[in-house]
Amino acid sequence: MIRPTRTETTVTDERFGPRPVAKGRQFYVSAVLNTYTRTRGSVPCPGQKVRYYFRPDGSTVWQEMGTSVSLANGAVGKKFTAQAGGHWRIRFVDADAAHIVANGTEGRIEVTGWSTGPVTRNPGGGVRRPAPAGR
Repeated sequence: MIRPTRTETTVTDERFGPRPVAKGRQFYVSAVLNTYTRTRGSVPCPGQKVRYYFRPDGSTVWQEMGTSVSLANGAVGKKFTAQAGGHWRIRFVDADAAHIVANGTEGRIEVTGWSTGPVTRNPGGGVRRPAPAGR
């Protein structure tokens, strides 16, 4: 009998949000990294590095935006600052000899042009808020 030397790995429970998010505000991308065992089925896969990728609207090119390591329960997640709308994906590509690489599903983050975000002070005094996009 031939037994595989590498086990299946999956990225599940992907969450992207909030959606929509104002430009300059933070949003979160998270998921759970699991591996499969013959005796226990799907179980958390701790201590593994995942990578976060972004593909801007209108582009075909994915850009790596960061990394994190899965926790004991397999959870991974990272905060990003919204700059442009597009698709996000978590990938497990740095698999060791015991695991197979895995891709999560894509999630789209819509970025709006207006932020009611942090109030800044003008050098000449007074208070200003960021202007809406296109002005």
